[in-house]
Amino acid sequence: MSKKYIQGGRTEQKLQTRHRILQGAQSLLAKGGDFTLEDVAKEVDISRATIYRYFSNIDVLAAEAGLDFNTKSSEEIYQKIQDLELTEAILAIQKYYNDLAKEQEAGFRKFLSATLALPENQKTRGGRRVNTLNLLFEERGVKISKKDRENIINIATVLMGIEPLISSKDVCGLNNEKSGELLKWGLDHILKSVFKKE
Repeated sequence: MSKKYIQGGRTEQKLQTRHRILQGAQSLLAKGGDFTLEDVAKEVDISRATIYRYFSNIDVLAAEAGLDFNTKSSEEIYQKIQDLELTEAILAIQKYYNDLAKEQEAGFRKFLSATLALPENQKTRGGRRVNTLNLLFEERGVKISKKDRENIINIATVLMGIEPLISSKDVCGLNNEKSGELLKWGLDHILKSVFKKE
């Protein structure tokens, strides 16, 4: 969904609506056969206009719904890492999303390809990595500046998921194992640098 749309209004309600749409698409995927955005709107009993605010392309919705089957929620991820020290917890979040990208690489590449083909104002991404990192910082009540928190979340997000996996494999020629090691090394050094000055 567009940044402009997610930033305005009631974010939590928008996330719940988005989740309902994904669940409706998953239900239709499980039944097999082709379906349209209008079919998803009927499945979850919301208007077509609402569907189009979140997903303007059925290929993007179907690809994300397929990936969403295998992705833990931010809360589930946090439960597994809540007892870790902050840096270790951030690295554990990175490992989860990097492992997921490796396991579901073909699906993520298809999803990324579909979203990149859309016009700039229609690109849709779920923001799970950002949400998970925000949850960690909120639950911990981490005492750092707003700017540092925002920068840590953004750079950590850049170093996890399908995008860095593609860059490290396709551009740098690394295999999955070396890619994971490099991305962990990079984030670990950044976090040590940031938290050393605190």
